[in-house]
Amino acid sequence: MENSFYFSFSTHRRSYSLRLNRRKTQWTAMIIVVVLIALIVSLKLLVNVNSKQSESMFSLLGNVKTLQSNNESLFQANLSLSADVGQSNELFEAVDARIGLLEQLVSETDQEAEQLHNPDYFSRIELASLSYKHRLNMLNWLPNGKPLDYHRISSSYGKRLHPISLRRSKHRGIDLSARNGTPVYAPADGFVEYTRKNHNEGYGNMIRITHGLGFMTLYAHLKTLKVKNGQFVKKGQLIALSGNSGASTAPHLHYEIRFLNKSLDPKPFMNWHIGDFDSIFHIVKDVPWDYLNLQLHNLSTLPAPLLSQLESQLKAPSELKDTSISTEALKETFIPIAA
Repeated sequence: MENSFYFSFSTHRRSYSLRLNRRKTQWTAMIIVVVLIALIVSLKLLVNVNSKQSESMFSLLGNVKTLQSNNESLFQANLSLSADVGQSNELFEAVDARIGLLEQLVSETDQEAEQLHNPDYFSRIELASLSYKHRLNMLNWLPNGKPLDYHRISSSYGKRLHPISLRRSKHRGIDLSARNGTPVYAPADGFVEYTRKNHNEGYGNMIRITHGLGFMTLYAHLKTLKVKNGQFVKKGQLIALSGNSGASTAPHLHYEIRFLNKSLDPKPFMNWHIGDFDSIFHIVKDVPWDYLNLQLHNLSTLPAPLLSQLESQLKAPSELKDTSISTEALKETFIPIAA
């Protein structure tokens, strides 16, 4: 009886009793204690493992952030390096373009020296400078650039429907829409061959200027004339104010360029400048540019007294028949072109 335990309990209907063996109960308790201890040890081990894994994860996250920061720094450095490389490439291209231009100038001036049969007279740099001066002289003698500050091209060169007669005909110039009274400037050196004012038909008030080497420019529908017949003008000089005179539907400048009295499209000449000097030679085919270049070079090499005498005659063209410049002297200044 001492090795047993009795438990009893009852309800209002019946009673219950439970007998437990003391020895069996002790073994059961021991097993439960062992199991609890094993569970506690396992939980502790799991906690330690999770703690280490968390620490490793936090360490990995820190490394990832560091790598991201390093990657961003490398990306910015790469962008900066790319920009530097781009600037360097642009600089190299600009230097290469300048070298190409100098080589072209040197080549051209070498050809000039061969034509003059004296290739050793100038150094290569002096000949390149001479070629540049030749280009500036050409831009002073021949019409180039815009004759006025205009809003738009209201009518281009070539075939068109006339705004007044409503007939299809060739437009021998270009119409530049501009505010009434806009200053008009000479596009090259020359002398005023013809002026007309107080005229309300056709071209209205107009000016015609003769330039060097067979070129002529015409300005129509003007408001006010600032030059007179026979007057010598310089490139960039004010010659008139634009208007709406004659057969005109709105204020504008009718601008013409002619070579040996043959009309040319003025637009390529308006875009012609020292920075894009050669393009016009390929666009305008109706002008013998090689011949004109050679003649201009010969004019630039005239003796000073003969050149000043020729300029004085240009300023007074009506007296050209009385010039004292001999025909033989003029012939000597031009090199004949082989057929």
